[in-house]
Amino acid sequence: MVMQTTTWQDVTDFEPSEGARTYRKTTQDGITQIVEEILIEQGAPQFSFDGSVSTDPLETHPRYSDPSDGIPATIQEKWLRWKKNPSDAGLDGWKPEDETNARFVEFYGYFRTGVEVFFSPRVTVRVTVLEAGAPDLTNLGKLDVWGGGWPDGFTVPDGINFLLSGVRSQQEGEVFRTTYEYMSSAPGGWSMIIYGA
Repeated sequence: MVMQTTTWQDVTDFEPSEGARTYRKTTQDGITQIVEEILIEQGAPQFSFDGSVSTDPLETHPRYSDPSDGIPATIQEKWLRWKKNPSDAGLDGWKPEDETNARFVEFYGYFRTGVEVFFSPRVTVRVTVLEAGAPDLTNLGKLDVWGGGWPDGFTVPDGINFLLSGVRSQQEGEVFRTTYEYMSSAPGGWSMIIYGA
């Protein structure tokens, strides 16, 4: 972004230029002075990245949640019913300790020893740009990626996607300084059904 700063003085009162991003107006000894900033070139988007981990239920780990390679869907359904209410009549006597599926046995072994959550990677990307108009918020809370693409070299863990989780914008003269925030999913991705555009 390239800004031009201009100072104007006159013996009469006057207003700043229409396209001034910011200005400071003073009057002293009958002379009015305005120092104003005008955007003359936008420049490239500015990116910032935060990486962290969050805790997610162990049954959502890709090793266990993928029905084709992890715990079969029928056992996942029984497990969730049992977890909510071990006495649920719909279980027809099913108990997790009696299950023989190897992947479920592994999972339940962790669960029985108190491992109920796992650390899942999370990435937050913020993109700040100057725009000619107010921001478009139609994709807020939905799957989205920055329209200009991520910068070269930016890599994330496999199996994650992003949703537009926040937008902050402030008008500066004729332009808007807007920051778009994108939050990554856990491995496996945000649900297209729930968060699809």
